[in-house]
Amino acid sequence: MHSSVVCLLGLWLSLGRGVAAASGSGIPNCKGCRMNVIYPAAAGETRHPIPLNQRIVRVINHYKRLSLEQLQQRAPRRRHDPQPDDFSFIVKIVVQSSVRCSGALLAPRLVISSSSCLSGVPPSQVQILTSGGRTHPAAKLEWPRSCPELILITLRTAAPGKPIGLCSQTLKRGGNASMLMASNDLSYFGRRHSQVVPNRACKVTFLQEETVYITPNMLCLRNSRNPDKCVTEQGDALLVGRKLCGLNVYGSRCRADSLNADLYMDLARLRTLISHVIQKLS
Repeated sequence: MHSSVVCLLGLWLSLGRGVAAASGSGIPNCKGCRMNVIYPAAAGETRHPIPLNQRIVRVINHYKRLSLEQLQQRAPRRRHDPQPDDFSFIVKIVVQSSVRCSGALLAPRLVISSSSCLSGVPPSQVQILTSGGRTHPAAKLEWPRSCPELILITLRTAAPGKPIGLCSQTLKRGGNASMLMASNDLSYFGRRHSQVVPNRACKVTFLQEETVYITPNMLCLRNSRNPDKCVTEQGDALLVGRKLCGLNVYGSRCRADSLNADLYMDLARLRTLISHVIQKLS
């Protein structure tokens, strides 16, 4: 985070007394900071003109006033929060030196992804890129008969990273989950909060795709109405808390001002199948 942003946040979090007085005005954040912020004026407050030598870089439409006592009560909770999210289970699947899709590490030598990512590709051409930039050759590709949209990739050697556990219960309509996306070099991650929606949303999204099909092993998740923000791809993870509940099957097909949705494998339904594979590897 930029030092000026930290300075800005530090000032306003520590000085709850100054928020009301500053409403509606552009103010210098603190000594050495070059950024300014405008807070909305509360009812009955006067908006002050912004000096010409100040530049507005952010407008906050809503905020919550916190007293020093409230801030002190929050601090112990933050100290006892679980460890930061560990995304080392996220991998990229490389075919002939080109990143093709994402996957997830379920065991040191087992990666799960969408079968549409590797259709017709032999194991000799597949490598798995893990956090830290290392690649690991695939030893075996397996398409379970009971779930043709799924592919299991066995590695020749154990990969670094912390494997992720699976959800124990399937997501219901209206259930909340997080779409997790990663850059091709696994240096950046993005998360989109989403919700399970009726399958008809996915039918509309993929209406022109003759090769796309929806099975009972799939979930339909809402994506962005802005096509520029629909960046999910095959094999991207769907998380609830710290559990893997789904994997993106086909990627995104978004149109402007449309109820866009993605199809995800319901991994809770496949938990027994995957557990047997992990046991064989062990």
